[in-house]
Order: sequence, then structure tokens, then C-alpha cells
Amino acid sequence: FRECVCICMCLSVCVCVCVCALPTSFRSTCFRSTCFRPTCFRPTSFRSTCFRPTSFRSTCFRSTCFRPTSFRSTCFRPTSFMSTCFRSTCFRSICFRSTCFRSTCFRPTCFRSTCFRSTCFRSTCFRPTCFRSNCFRPTCFRPTCF
Repeated sequence: FRECVCICMCLSVCVCVCVCALPTSFRSTCFRSTCFRPTCFRPTSFRSTCFRPTSFRSTCFRSTCFRPTSFRSTCFRPTSFMSTCFRSTCFRSICFRSTCFRSTCFRPTCFRSTCFRSTCFRSTCFRPTCFRSNCFRPTCFRPTCF
């Protein structure tokens, strides 16, 4: 499942040299720009390498949080990404408490100020020691999720 670039030379015998991307890097196949456009989040909009168990490397998202078994069948479908967006039942209780997600999720009025603030999503975030107490409450987002 690596992306490789190969150069082949053929005379009487063909010889190929391939260079493959390292799995420890944040692969472009995990999150491509076409997968996170406003029109996306629909099964038909995702490329074959996006949001599939085989394309998620351990360095991208830990498998314990984004396993297919964690999401109900109504999650990540066009019917779920309308008024209800992310239903509370789509996330395990240990990752996101339902009290932090209102019915009209992923809108500016959705998240409580004590749960998600814009200052929490800096490039250095997503580490257990990074989140301020007023950004992610321990009861809303546990460090074991990411």
C-alpha cells in the first residue's frame, strides 16, 4: 500500500529501480485536498485511498479511535452530513461526550466554548500536553483518543 515511483530500463533484460515513500510520514494518500472540500464527506467524493482502514497509517490516526466498528451505519453518509452532521451516536463515549455535540454539529454555534476553541487547533496541538484546560475538558476529549 505504498506509493512508489519506478524507473525501468530494458535492453536484453529489464531492470527497474523503485523509490517508495516511508510509512512513518503523513502520507498524502491519507488526506488529500479533494477529500476535505466543503462538497466532500460523501462516499462518492472520497478517493479510494481516503478513509479506508488500509490507507490509515498508525501515524495518521490511531486505529482504536477511527475503526469502522466505532461508527454506526448512518455515519459518514450523505444523510448524516446534513442537519445532524455528526450525530452523538457516531462517536464512542470515551472520545466525545454527546453533551459537546448539539444536533446541528459542525457549525459555529454547535460547540460549547469550553470544549472547542479556535486556539486549540494550532499546528502544535493534538498532543495530550498541548490542550489547555479551557479548550478541551477531560470529560469531553480524552488524550487516549488521539
